[in-house]
Amino acid sequence: MATSPWKAGEEHLNELNDKCLSILVLTIKSMEKSKNIDALQLELQMVMEQRIPEIRNIDLLQNIMKHFGKDATGFLKQEFENNVLEKLHCLTSENALCMFNMLAVVNYTSIPILDSCSKKMVATIHGTQFKQLNRILLACCILHYKNVEMFSAIESYVTSFINMWSIEQLILFLSAFEILHFRPTKLLDIVAENVIKYPESLNLKELMIIFRVYSQLSYVPKCQHQQFFEALNCSLSIYLPGIYNASLLQAVYSFCVLGYHPQAALNHLMQKDVLSDLLKPEFEIKLDAERKKVLPVTETDDPADLNVQRVIFLYTSESDFCLDMCPRGTLAMKMRHLKALGYCVILFSHPKFQKLGKKEAVEFLKEKIYSADN
Repeated sequence: MATSPWKAGEEHLNELNDKCLSILVLTIKSMEKSKNIDALQLELQMVMEQRIPEIRNIDLLQNIMKHFGKDATGFLKQEFENNVLEKLHCLTSENALCMFNMLAVVNYTSIPILDSCSKKMVATIHGTQFKQLNRILLACCILHYKNVEMFSAIESYVTSFINMWSIEQLILFLSAFEILHFRPTKLLDIVAENVIKYPESLNLKELMIIFRVYSQLSYVPKCQHQQFFEALNCSLSIYLPGIYNASLLQAVYSFCVLGYHPQAALNHLMQKDVLSDLLKPEFEIKLDAERKKVLPVTETDDPADLNVQRVIFLYTSESDFCLDMCPRGTLAMKMRHLKALGYCVILFSHPKFQKLGKKEAVEFLKEKIYSADN
C-alpha cells in the first residue's frame, strides 16, 4: 500500500536542519487549515520540542516560536524559555526588542526573560524609535507584565526628547501606560499643556483617549487644572452635534470622575432622545409585583407603579469585584443609582454566560428573572 506524501513528509522531518524546519513552519502557517496540515504541524512541534534545547542561534529560536504563535504547546514554550535563560548574558538590544514582540505573539509571560530584556532596554533605550517603544508597551499589555523601572525609563526618554514625537504618538504612549496602570506624570503634564494651547487640534479619537487616560489615572495638572478642563470642554463642544451617544456618556463620566461638570455636554446628554438611545442596550424586563409574569415594556410606563417590578441585567467581570466578591466602586455606584430608579439589579458574568449552551443559558436566565431573592 502506497504511503501518503504527508506521512512520508512526517517521517523525514528529522532529516531537515533547523533553518529548513523554520521555513517549513512558516510555510505551513500560511496554508489553509486541514486535517493533514494540523497533523503535520503537530509533528513539527514534537520535532522542535526535541531540537530547541540544542539550537544556539537566538534569532532562529525567536523566528521558530513566532511562527508557531499561540498554537505552540506549553512544553514547547517551556523548552524555549529554558534555552533562552541559558543565553541571557549574550542578548543584544535588538534581541531584547524582538523578544517582547515574540512573547506577545506566543502569549507566554516569562518573567525572567522579560526582566532581563527590560534591563537591556533601560540600558540601551537612546535611539529607540516610536514603533519599537510602542510595540514593547503593547506587548506588556498583552502579557500583563509591569516593570516600573522600564516604564519610567521610557517616560524619561520620551519627555527628554519631546520634539521627536507628534501629539498623536504622545497620546498613544499615554494610552498604553494607562492600560498598564502606570502614571507618567511628566508626560501627562506635557500633553495637558498641548491640549490647553491647541484644544481644537484634537480629533475625536484622541480626545476620547485623553478622557479615558486622565480619568482612569485620576490625574489633572496641578497649576492648570481649570484651564485643562476648559480646553477639554471646548474640544468636546466641537463634536457635540455628531458625537455618538455612548461616547458622549463616556466623556461626561470622565469629566465627573475628575471633578468637573461640562454644562453644554450635560445638557446634550440629558435630552430625551439621547437618554432613550442609551437605555436600549442596558437589558430591561418588566414583571408583575410577585415576579411571576413578564409584562410588555412601553415608553409610557410609570416608574413609580408599585404593581410592577423592573428587572435589569448588568454584565460584570472579575475586575468589578473585590476579593470577597463585594462590588467595586463603579459597579457599586451603578447598582445604587439603578436601585434608586426602582430597578432590581441582576449581575452575571458575560464570559461565563457565553460559555453556556442554549438550554443552560435559558434556564439560568429564568432562574434569575423569576427568583424573588434577586
